[in-house]
Amino acid sequence: GLENVVGYLQTSGDQPGARIQPKELAEQLDGPNPPHVLDVRTPNEYRQAHIAGSQHIPLTQLKHRLNEVPGQVVVHCQSGYRSSMAASLLRQHGIVATDLAGGIAAWQAQGLPVQA
Repeated sequence: GLENVVGYLQTSGDQPGARIQPKELAEQLDGPNPPHVLDVRTPNEYRQAHIAGSQHIPLTQLKHRLNEVPGQVVVHCQSGYRSSMAASLLRQHGIVATDLAGGIAAWQAQGLPVQA
């Protein structure tokens, strides 16, 4: 379970780009202006596999490290729950946060590349 709650879930359906599918993110990462990807999983999860070039800030540290996050990001975790909380927190602080649907589990399930 999660020990430190740093945000809350808030309906974000009215925010354009609130969620992105893995294949769409992969296409954007291969494009001329790739989005900034923020991984909010634990350090151990990140070491096991992560999206190339992603920034790592565990969810439990995010509230205290907001100054390290650019103004627009795609955020993900393992399956989508923690990244939903992270995206809500980021939006509260004026950051345009898009949530990767299904997290890195969905990314890997679609055969998309990861680094270890």
